[in-house]
Amino acid sequence: MSFNNILIIGGAGFIGTYLSKELSNSGFSVTILDKINQNSESFIKANIEDQNQLKKIDKSFDLVIHLAAEHQDDVSPVSKYYDVNLKGTENVLQFCNLNAINNIIFFSTQAVYGDYKEKYSEDDTPLPSNDYGKSKFLAEKLLLDWRNEDRRLAIIRPSAVFGYGSIGNFNRLINQIQSRKFIMIGNGKNIKSVCYVKNLVAYVKHCLKLLETQKLIITNYADKPDIQIKELVKVIEDALSLKKSRFKIPYILAMFVGYVFDLLSLFTSKSINISSLRIKKFCLNSILDSKIIKSTKFIPPFSFKEAIEDTLKKR
Repeated sequence: MSFNNILIIGGAGFIGTYLSKELSNSGFSVTILDKINQNSESFIKANIEDQNQLKKIDKSFDLVIHLAAEHQDDVSPVSKYYDVNLKGTENVLQFCNLNAINNIIFFSTQAVYGDYKEKYSEDDTPLPSNDYGKSKFLAEKLLLDWRNEDRRLAIIRPSAVFGYGSIGNFNRLINQIQSRKFIMIGNGKNIKSVCYVKNLVAYVKHCLKLLETQKLIITNYADKPDIQIKELVKVIEDALSLKKSRFKIPYILAMFVGYVFDLLSLFTSKSINISSLRIKKFCLNSILDSKIIKSTKFIPPFSFKEAIEDTLKKR
């Protein structure tokens, strides 16, 4: 079993850009499908929300890597999560059926577990608490229903992904520290699981090998060891040669400020970077463990310190 001819759906996005480049450099034949234009011979422009656009594609592939998703915070209307993440996945499966594609790697999310605990592994029951997590978990169920004895499926649930080119919360944190605008909320002892995009890409390549002998893989992904926020900030400050920031705001006061900005956003109908939700998420423990990774002895190529330095050298 080999997967030489690969279609990456959502391949023009942040993770997809790194993944397509690495797989191409490793000798795989890679085609990107995305709604965003890209100047490449191996590119198909299509929107997975439109089944008719996918039906026009008559090419077959050994493997589909499904990355396309609506994942930003506070998307309005919330039906957009289900249009892209659920209905879009249903359309992708129909495309695979029409083109006899029997192998899929699906990028899900840590959000499928919800927030009823501080630490999750693959043994824990998913109980998503927001529409993003709910839509991705429903998409997982579609994929599991699609899988049979002739089909192979890997579902990867990453923690927060960071790296050069990301517009996520982690990279916003780096920007705040670099501009000296960062203020610690609380004591900074809460623990986070994060993953560097190049480590995640290396793990996808690892899963390609696993799928040669396994028909179903459901796995979390986070770099280890987990890290306290205050230590995370220190690594970034050291990499930037900055003095340690000594400003702190008590959690209760920060949440009050967040609620004020929530009201301001509501009255102005404009999205504001500061919100009570983001402050709460920043201060919670959020730990993602993986028994699957431990059992396969996967070793990520970058330590956290090396990942931060690699990210910053491109800025």
